[in-house]
Amino acid sequence: MKAAFVALAFAASALAQAVTIPLPPPGSIQMAGETIPVVVQKIASLTGSTDISVAIGIQTCPTGDCDDIPKSNIGTILFTGAYAPQLNAEGNDVETYLLGIPSDLPNGLALLSAAHFYILGASNMAELDIAHTTINITDSH
Repeated sequence: MKAAFVALAFAASALAQAVTIPLPPPGSIQMAGETIPVVVQKIASLTGSTDISVAIGIQTCPTGDCDDIPKSNIGTILFTGAYAPQLNAEGNDVETYLLGIPSDLPNGLALLSAAHFYILGASNMAELDIAHTTINITDSH
């Protein structure tokens, strides 16, 4: 019984404070060297948490398939620092970062990732959650 409770607690914590990257939208075309808004959105949860930080990175998908990249690898770091999401007009907890796409990033599919570190609930468990989205890099629109 105790093992089942522990398994359920871990499963709940894994889903408790997940983040997504709604902007830029998946499949969008972004130009190498440009500055783009990247929105990290926290999914609503009944479990309380304390947000600590995010690390946002990008990497090309050399085979043309981003599924070949280990999901724990976030690539070239574009930002590391505080994550303090605020409610937007739609009622979502978001924070927007203006980040530069490296000018030497090759054309093609790239994986944009955000690693979110937080402290979960009354138990104060340290947790890490990573969100990904794919974008297309080009040297001109």
